[in-house]
Amino acid sequence: MAINPIERRTRNSLITGLLIGGVIAIIIGAISFMQITKLNGEIKKEKGKIKQVYVAARDIKANNEVKPEDLVMEGVVTSIPTDKIVTPESLNATAGKNVASLLEKKDDKLTAKAGKKDFASTIMPSGDNKQSNNQSSGTGSTGNTGDSKADKTIVATIDIPKGTVITEKMLALKSEAVTDTNNINSTYRLVEYSMIMLPTELQKGDTIDVRISYPNGQDFIVAAKKVVEKSDSTSIWLKLREDEILKMNSAIIESYSVEGAKLYAVNYTQPGIQAAANSNYPVSDKVYELLVQDPNIATAIQQQYRTALNNHTLIRRPINEILQASQTEELRSRISSAVQKEIKDRAEKRQTFIEGAAK
Repeated sequence: MAINPIERRTRNSLITGLLIGGVIAIIIGAISFMQITKLNGEIKKEKGKIKQVYVAARDIKANNEVKPEDLVMEGVVTSIPTDKIVTPESLNATAGKNVASLLEKKDDKLTAKAGKKDFASTIMPSGDNKQSNNQSSGTGSTGNTGDSKADKTIVATIDIPKGTVITEKMLALKSEAVTDTNNINSTYRLVEYSMIMLPTELQKGDTIDVRISYPNGQDFIVAAKKVVEKSDSTSIWLKLREDEILKMNSAIIESYSVEGAKLYAVNYTQPGIQAAANSNYPVSDKVYELLVQDPNIATAIQQQYRTALNNHTLIRRPINEILQASQTEELRSRISSAVQKEIKDRAEKRQTFIEGAAK
């Protein structure tokens, strides 16, 4: 039976359409499969970046005891190197890592592992445990209980806001945190200064040198490459070592003593790549004697000052001549007035701060 030409064309068109549709469906399916595979790979890659780490469950103030309930385990993406983070995988070495190694996650809460009497005992170094055990066997189980507990207390070395990833340097044994003055970090203090001439556009976080200039043209760096921890219109807060605090005190008194002298701050333009300048300010002779004898200054730093004695004496001579040229009574009056003004300004600012905090 002959097929109508119109029917034949219709049938051929239908078959062609089905073939084309099938090819398109296959292409779309292949592209979709490739996209899904790629997406799954990216998701897997991103999941691989997530680290199970300990974070602060609350705001923890510096030097406060850290307890198990203060830490929770969470999955986070962070750029902090793995060897610096307290994680379940990093189980050795520092106090922070020992905390992680002796804690376990249970029902989303951290608890001391079975067999441990208290959280603090988990980070006692093995050598200290051995020594403690020897002392116990020699003196009885009731001896020095309070001291032993204090020795095992874990404290935060800095303020730790809630949600912060815990790194190894954030936690320490209280007995080790502040006892060693030869550990340079243990002598740092946050100091407020309101007598330094500040750059107009100075902000918190800027990096500065504190300098002193004299009317004879001499100019010295008192404190080099310091980060402004806090600032307001007249004051800045700097983190300084014990020897740097003494140098600042010497420079402050001389800025009051010498007419035309000024203590001022200058900004670094590229603090990330610029090296710290050399702190070359020659302190007063009395302060120099204190620098090489102060037990609160690390031995290594004291040795540096002793080594630089001859150079210090040479550079210091012109400054001493300026001071000797000043009349004694006038000098004392100028220092007294400046100190009293500083005390008054500080008291007024403190009162304003207290009133603001009370609101």
